[in-house]
Amino acid sequence: RRPTLSDDAALAKCYTSVLDKALEYNARTVAFPCISTGIFGYPKARAARVAVDAISKWMMDARTTTSGACPFVLLVAYTDDDEKGLAKALDIHKSLLDEIATEKLDDLAMQAAKAVKDADAVLVTSGAGLSASAGIDYTSEEIHRKYFPDMAKRGYRCMYQYIGGAPKDPSVLWGYLCRQVKEVRFGTSMITNNTYDLLRGVVGEKKHYCVTSNADGLIHRLGHFDPKMVVERQGTYGLLQCLEPTCDSSPWASEPELDRLREGLLVDGRTSAAAPCCPRCGSNSVFLNVRGGSWFDESPRRESERGLQSFLKSLDKNESKLVIIEIGAGYNTPGVIRGPNERYTGMFKKSTLIRVSMDHAHAPANITDRCVLAPEDAHKFLDAMTKAMGKLNS
Repeated sequence: RRPTLSDDAALAKCYTSVLDKALEYNARTVAFPCISTGIFGYPKARAARVAVDAISKWMMDARTTTSGACPFVLLVAYTDDDEKGLAKALDIHKSLLDEIATEKLDDLAMQAAKAVKDADAVLVTSGAGLSASAGIDYTSEEIHRKYFPDMAKRGYRCMYQYIGGAPKDPSVLWGYLCRQVKEVRFGTSMITNNTYDLLRGVVGEKKHYCVTSNADGLIHRLGHFDPKMVVERQGTYGLLQCLEPTCDSSPWASEPELDRLREGLLVDGRTSAAAPCCPRCGSNSVFLNVRGGSWFDESPRRESERGLQSFLKSLDKNESKLVIIEIGAGYNTPGVIRGPNERYTGMFKKSTLIRVSMDHAHAPANITDRCVLAPEDAHKFLDAMTKAMGKLNS
């Protein structure tokens, strides 16, 4: 429902009651988030206006009724929309916000560029945010409608929705996958930005290794990085595997099967072609080689995982300047990218973690002094970092 004036008054009280306590305890500073604008869904612009009006009135009243100094009040904007709402309520012009944001971006990019320039080795790690910035965005409803209008009619809104919610009908499931995987893992039409080019340029000729949670192969399939030096930790769309627990078959190439399924595509997006079957046991219990349960076959990654360990062992934990570039890794699977990176940062005493994440650019307190934490879009940050490296090398 829409907030009422009574709701506004209750929200204002949240701020003023805290300020009353702050004054009572002689607090010098009070920081507020944008209260109630998260899971409770209070409209951000309206909540910002309520907050600014309530705090302003409280400050004016406090100055006339108390002899002590009023606390400094900091309003923290967690999202861009929070910032826009607060800026409008505070009558701050957008151009000033843009100028501040640009200065912050350039400063963070220069810090990151200096770290890479001085590095002995670079560990490149990435999550869904990197490919999304390049154009393959699993949360985009627009992309989904464009490429899979039939699935939109079936009630699906974005590619991410199929993870854990795939169609039960094999003709619908494989009719979708033979198109989706063909586009995401083997095609280029969804790619709209040269984000991976920028990443490759930033790493340059430095000794490096890569770890990704993305199954799209973008980090290596267009020639950016050597596939032998990439750990695809969550699997790959490039392989199929048998799900039968008693079958000892190895994963096999998915593209020939996808092409066969595409030949049977019907106008409604289903495929008339038979579902894939295991070449060893003949079972139709087959799926992509991606981490989705205990059935996941890890064998295709063993060699690259051993390569990663060799890469790390080749570095001196006390002296080597290891830079860990982490882009677009959130909290869907924090144990895959974020957790290990934090451990590596703690392990290598002269390491630097460059964490680029729109919503989760933070790190544990014990390593923050060796982190560059950038709450930025991956492409935007890599572009700024590329320019910063150009300045350092000029």
